[in-house]
Amino acid sequence: MPEYILNEYKLLDINSAINKIHFPENFEEFEKAKRRLSFEELLTMQLLLLNLKHKCNKKQTGIEFSKDVKMSDVIDKLPFKLTKAQLRALEEIDRDMEKDTVMNRLLQGDVGSGKTIVAIITAYKAVKSGYQMAIMAPTSILASQHLESFSEILEQFGIRCELLISNMPAKKKREIIDDIKEGNVDVIIGTHSILQENVIFKNLGLVITDEQHRFGVNQRRIISQKGKNVDTIVMTATPIPRTLALILYGDLDISIIDELPPNRKKIDTFAVRTFNGR
Repeated sequence: MPEYILNEYKLLDINSAINKIHFPENFEEFEKAKRRLSFEELLTMQLLLLNLKHKCNKKQTGIEFSKDVKMSDVIDKLPFKLTKAQLRALEEIDRDMEKDTVMNRLLQGDVGSGKTIVAIITAYKAVKSGYQMAIMAPTSILASQHLESFSEILEQFGIRCELLISNMPAKKKREIIDDIKEGNVDVIIGTHSILQENVIFKNLGLVITDEQHRFGVNQRRIISQKGKNVDTIVMTATPIPRTLALILYGDLDISIIDELPPNRKKIDTFAVRTFNGR
């Protein structure tokens, strides 16, 4: 650890920290040792994440989606108004998509904050720029709900959305997989079934993972590799403070929808003890 960092943050040197964490003479010495070791662990992780992000931005030339495709085409036809937070997230995503670098973005918002409509509008931009888009959900029920939402808005623009899940008839599944390969399906919504080797995209440009904590890193990597340097958005409803999000997702840019649409009830979270004192 450089001397100027030790001085600036009043940290012990590494040898003293290791000694005092095992053999402290008092609680104060233990706390100082613990702080020094925790500081180094967090600093190391942040440097690794920033290095990873730098490599991604520097080496990977991404898809430059069309500036002529306007998200406002969809926004203007919605039967409701988007919140300022949704518009801000879309502006950040739109700006990323039009760059020639790979987008890796975390979209965070409470249940009911309107992440899905942001995903739908983003899908429009990708498809109308000439690419396919895939959204992966952790359950068949959620995937089916997404299909209904995406189809309701995007079909009026001539965009075909299809569902791909494990418990659908084999014949129907084969037909959809063939259509995906031939480029006849624009938006593919599914579960882990999308990860299968026989699911081949003609021109995948955007991947969105819903409830991202339900998927492993390798699963997100597999679906991203079905295209060439695709843009990626991971969505989560888990409330993560911005500071902590920057630490946990240092390799991602972060968009936060921190505003509920009008007339939406507030979401309350409780820790509830079991009954009868158990």
